[in-house]
Amino acid sequence: MPKKAQQSRPRNKKGGTTSRQTGTALTDLIRTVSEVGRVWPTADQILPSTMLEALPDTAKRKVLSVFEQEQKRAYKCLRWARWMSERRHLHVRCVDCHKTASSYSTVKQRDPKTGTYRVDEGKRRWECVSKAVENAAGKATDRSPQSLRPKGCGKKFCDTSGTPFANARVPIGLVLAALYYPDGTIERLLEAEGRQSQVLAIQKIVKELARRRHKELHSRLQRYARLFCGEMLLFRCSELTDPFGGRTLVQRNYAIEEIAIGFIQNNYKKIWTVLMLKYQAVRMALGQIKRLDRSLVHGAPLDRGYRRKLVNALQCAVRALTAPLTEF
Repeated sequence: MPKKAQQSRPRNKKGGTTSRQTGTALTDLIRTVSEVGRVWPTADQILPSTMLEALPDTAKRKVLSVFEQEQKRAYKCLRWARWMSERRHLHVRCVDCHKTASSYSTVKQRDPKTGTYRVDEGKRRWECVSKAVENAAGKATDRSPQSLRPKGCGKKFCDTSGTPFANARVPIGLVLAALYYPDGTIERLLEAEGRQSQVLAIQKIVKELARRRHKELHSRLQRYARLFCGEMLLFRCSELTDPFGGRTLVQRNYAIEEIAIGFIQNNYKKIWTVLMLKYQAVRMALGQIKRLDRSLVHGAPLDRGYRRKLVNALQCAVRALTAPLTEF
């Protein structure tokens, strides 16, 4: 391994990689079904069901809360199970016309008790862009190459549309946990907490997934459940899983550096283009601030609101530049 790769790894006080950073790297870089199958072991090798049920009540609640709260990663695993190709591209297809959906937005959920809306963290609403939609937005032109013009039907749909999760009243993370522990361990833990409604919801979804029309999604979700639950247990509940050696097994199955190097080699041109665009955005924001400050020296009036807007734009550009590249 090159020395630079060794030096770039985050270290803790004992000289090893920090668990949380390692877990994030694995989730970001291991994407396809085959990669997950090679890297992530089953629950018996990380935290066996018999040991999970023998834990103190406080530890059981912690495990359930981790599965329940990490919805952003759970939705990502659902998207990957539906649309991730073996070429490591997320190829989102419309649920109606099966053409590629090219844009997305966040989803808001209405609370039936209060009537208020909240953002459903991690869930995306996709749009199968049609030419009519592009024309309405003023983005399409007759001079665009025919191959680049949108050919979609205009339908909007969510990550869960067309799946048993569409009207689910239970966090997706708990369903993935139930797939990870297929012997009913998660359902029994929830029943012990008096959460019977969630147990029924999970059983309904799992039963629907087992039907023939969802056979492929069911099989892929079982793999991605190993990624989601494995990461949550190893890096959020490490004090419970360390005795079983699951982390060592994951690292031995597929060295993180090899995945990262292969990822960069396969996407070098794309990564370079994205980085150049991000650098250009930073330079542009800096140039606007410099020109404004130069005009103040020559007696121009100060527009504090405009300058604040430019500074905010610069901060956003810097954040985008330093953010991890995980969308290839």
